[in-house]
Amino acid sequence: MITRLDVLIIGFWQVLLISNVQLLMPIFLNYMPNQKCDGTIPLEAFCYDIVGRCYKCLERCGIDENVCLNNETCFHDIRRNFAFKSAANEYGQYCNPRIRAWIIYERILFRVETIQFVGVLLGTVLFGLLSEFEIDTTERHGRRRILLIALAFGLPALLLSGEVKHVVWFYLFRFLVGLSNGAGLLVGWSYVSELISAKNRFLLRIASSWPVARIIMTLVCFATGEWRMATRMLVLLTLPLFPVLFFVLPESHVWLAAKGRRDEYDYAMTKLNVLAGCVYVRKSDHHFASKSVRMGLRNGLMQIFSRYTLGKRMIMLFSFWFGTYYVRYILDLNSDSMFKDRFFAGQFILCGVLVGTTILIGIANFILPGISRKIVHLVAQAGVILFAMILMILHINGHKGSTLFMWFWIAALFSIELCSEVCFLTANELMPIESRGAAFHASSIVARIGTVASTFTHYEPVLYVIVILVSITNWLVSYFYLEDGKGTRDEVARERTPAKSEKAQTSDKERTKVK
Repeated sequence: MITRLDVLIIGFWQVLLISNVQLLMPIFLNYMPNQKCDGTIPLEAFCYDIVGRCYKCLERCGIDENVCLNNETCFHDIRRNFAFKSAANEYGQYCNPRIRAWIIYERILFRVETIQFVGVLLGTVLFGLLSEFEIDTTERHGRRRILLIALAFGLPALLLSGEVKHVVWFYLFRFLVGLSNGAGLLVGWSYVSELISAKNRFLLRIASSWPVARIIMTLVCFATGEWRMATRMLVLLTLPLFPVLFFVLPESHVWLAAKGRRDEYDYAMTKLNVLAGCVYVRKSDHHFASKSVRMGLRNGLMQIFSRYTLGKRMIMLFSFWFGTYYVRYILDLNSDSMFKDRFFAGQFILCGVLVGTTILIGIANFILPGISRKIVHLVAQAGVILFAMILMILHINGHKGSTLFMWFWIAALFSIELCSEVCFLTANELMPIESRGAAFHASSIVARIGTVASTFTHYEPVLYVIVILVSITNWLVSYFYLEDGKGTRDEVARERTPAKSEKAQTSDKERTKVK
């Protein structure tokens, strides 16, 4: 049965994803379209091309070679044809030599997504640790408090990033937005997945999802037509997060039980039952862990790497998460040019395919829970390799931006979306429950390193070669080291880490008998 609390949590997570999908906002912030100068030029002919996000007037332009001699006229016509007025067009940070001096270090150009993703990486590390950190015996940071802190500075930073007039302040506030997103992605997911009832947890992956948040962001950008107004509208959409979290939702009862905070656990459990309008959780659903099994990131990783099998699995997960998110964000961040001048058409088609993919994945996990993770991953990685090869061939032969090129680009993203789902499932199934949080946290950090690296990979056709090589590496790792998903849970359950006390194991057996 779906309760009103389930609906509240699913809605909260979807709105939080709208905030976190700012990771993909650089698609719109960096948008610089190829445009024709006037209506007399055929659609395929452009007077201006884009080189490194800067306009370059072409020497030959369609039927009239002199049509671009009057640069001022061309400029005004181009402005009228813009599908979206971006920050890159307004600031000109990738073209203006004076501004470029601010964002170049050792000949490396730091794009806005680079700065933002560095913030996400730091936020994942910092806030993930703080959510488990204990100051003393009476004061501990929890999921809810960390999320409140992140929203308290993240939402104002997002608003200010759309109001400032200087590119340096713009970069600074986008970094703070990334810092907040790091907490929202890691701590936010832990928080909502612990709050929602176990039997309805799969709804978090179906009813609310990253592609839905992306299509909402795309709709806002399409409706507003320019980046500053789009930023303001996205802030308005995410404003309810703070009051709902502050006044309505309690701390995670699962986290409180793991930390041994009985009084607060009872209060949170009572509040959840009131919000649900029924008995949502019971005391028998959770046990209070002894001090010996309260493991944070460091202790959890020590337990994992103290066992050969678990250590090998962890290294395999690092390869999966880095490679998958590296390739995924390469394809996402460069998707603005996959469909030539029909920018929003390509984005809406892509969002629709990804939403459908998420729903199908959720239904498949529910109907076929024992499906082989290894086969799914091998087929999906093979798809990425094949589609990247086709994209490279199309690009070399001058078909970039065609309808065929767009569909193969979307097919590559569809395949990498399947790979990301396998990342979550294998991390959940291959690790013992007492080390699972540390495994997820460490894997998330590795994934964020991959996203930062992806911001330096945008030169074609080298981009496709890198995608192919990384995907081949992950395919080989999967083929030789990934264990079949069927029966893995039972094996993990038997392979307990030595830190678990005898008393805790006895308690587990008693609870199994009760169930």
